[in-house]
Amino acid sequence: MLTIARLVVGLLLIALGIAGYQALSSMKKPPDAADTKELVYPVQGFRLKADDLTVTLKGYGTARSRTRVAISSELAGLVTWIHPRLEAGEVIPEGETLFKVDHRTYSLRRAQAEADIERLVAQIERITRQQENDNRRLELSRRTCALAKSEYERIKNLFEKDAVGSLSGVELAEKAFIQAQDQVTALENALVLYPVQIQETGAAIKAAEVARDAADLDLERSEVKAPFTARLETVSLEKNQVVSPGQTILTIVDDAVMEVPVSLDSREMSLWFPFSKADPSVPDGSGTEMKNWFAPLPGDMEVRITWLDNPEAFSWTGRLVRVERFSAQTATTTVVAEVANLSGNGPALAEGMFCCIEIPGRTAHDVYAVPAVAVSHEKTVHLARNDRLRTQPVEVVHKMRDYFFIRGDFEENDIVITTRLETPTEGILLKVTLPGEDPSGKSGIGDDPSAEPAEQGS
Repeated sequence: MLTIARLVVGLLLIALGIAGYQALSSMKKPPDAADTKELVYPVQGFRLKADDLTVTLKGYGTARSRTRVAISSELAGLVTWIHPRLEAGEVIPEGETLFKVDHRTYSLRRAQAEADIERLVAQIERITRQQENDNRRLELSRRTCALAKSEYERIKNLFEKDAVGSLSGVELAEKAFIQAQDQVTALENALVLYPVQIQETGAAIKAAEVARDAADLDLERSEVKAPFTARLETVSLEKNQVVSPGQTILTIVDDAVMEVPVSLDSREMSLWFPFSKADPSVPDGSGTEMKNWFAPLPGDMEVRITWLDNPEAFSWTGRLVRVERFSAQTATTTVVAEVANLSGNGPALAEGMFCCIEIPGRTAHDVYAVPAVAVSHEKTVHLARNDRLRTQPVEVVHKMRDYFFIRGDFEENDIVITTRLETPTEGILLKVTLPGEDPSGKSGIGDDPSAEPAEQGS
């Protein structure tokens, strides 16, 4: 009986609980329906437009002087004079004397050569007059020889035919004839040798003139002048110092023309560098066949050069002059730009300035220029298409410092997002601001009044 009573009580309690729950449930009001709004992400972007764009190649290098000369004395001797401003950093105008070497020895050599020339000239004059005298003596000797011969024949005929005279008389007449002949022969031989003597003396005069000219050259070399308006880079010279030939004592620099060598990526250079004005554009960035990297460049290839420490105030227009080096190990090619430092034409380019060179290259056709920040390392861009985020793979045609030239499967009025998204989710709603296109900031994209702005990192 006790067990049945417990079971009845339990069932009554359960029934009361169910009845109370139903009563309380009937008293509860249902909650109001909540309005659901999709998050919108404010971003910045710009509208894509295909165009033919000139590729600009950039390189960096340190300016250097085109002309640098090591000065040494060509003569051995004592330095007797130096320029009063012969110090490193000074600028010496062209033609001014830098230093002088003791020239007395070379002056004496020149005087000796001049004396030798005068002596030899006088010797030629003496030989010429002696030749004239011997020509006259030869005429007289020939006449004397003819008379001696006639006398000898007369005495000989008288002795042989008429037995007049004596044998000793005939012999004396013959001896006189032979002596006359010998005198004629001697004079003829002397006259033959006179031209040879004059020629030898003339050669000696030329040798003396060479010695004089060498002395003049040494005298000229004893005074060293600036070959151009020179900046003194190094100076190792003092007055009363003894110098030797070949010993470098000065280094001078010509700052009138400066050079800036820069290294460019060889592949980019082969694609976009304007090696020839005849082929200024490449339709697909395919480049041209490179037959000679070191071929002469067109003379009017102007480039812009800026000093990186102050590019606004220090910039120059230069020109490319040559390809200096090709390195297969680093896959780079070094080109050289030249700048003329003209007096009064703005600030001068100084040696040692680290500069940027901008080289206008060939034209890339039908490409889109987008900020570099808009292209991911996976070569994709984010588009705002129909208010929604879309990820689009692209082909990077050319990389610049701030912009990339790209191609891709774009639609009309596509907008590239330039805001960096932390968690880009495909299809999220966007509110795009187009700087420069709509001053109000309204682009018509993502302007859903039911949407709430969501914060997104940039």
